Amino acid sequence: MSTSWHEVEVSEYKGNPTLTIPVGFNGSMTFGFNKAVLLSLYMDEIHAFFASKGKQGSPNVVISEYKGNPLIELPTNKPKFPFKFGVTKAGAILECLDHIDKFVNENDKSIPDSETPEPVEPDTEGDSIADKGLSDLVEASDSLMHETEPEYEHDVFD
Repeated sequence: MSTSWHEVEVSEYKGNPTLTIPVGFNGSMTFGFNKAVLLSLYMDEIHAFFASKGKQGSPNVVISEYKGNPLIELPTNKPKFPFKFGVTKAGAILECLDHIDKFVNENDKSIPDSETPEPVEPDTEGDSIADKGLSDLVEASDSLMHETEPEYEHDVFD
């Protein structure tokens, strides 16, 4: 499935939605839902980075350099792999902000209801599986403790 918004393209990779935006004259940038959410969250920082031509950051992001060109690093859930890009891609992201927001909004609701787990009702009778499992564990640990405790004929702490 592929949908285009002018030069912006929505497609899929391994069953997951992706968004491709144009960068420069011939380039493009493709990313999935999680990175689109990340871009939406850090839009102010991206704007400041682009406006200052890579010289201004914020406490929330890291500004680094690659071959003399400034990069902005957005933190991800994998600290070793931040989402990095330069000034040109930051400008493309800002130009496509509406498309990114639309992509996030449309795909945030794309999880079918059948895949959403049903809420579990608590067992009000007190004999739930969790309770039985816990009581069995407590009994087993008590019996283990009693087996390994030394027996004394009198109190040790006289």
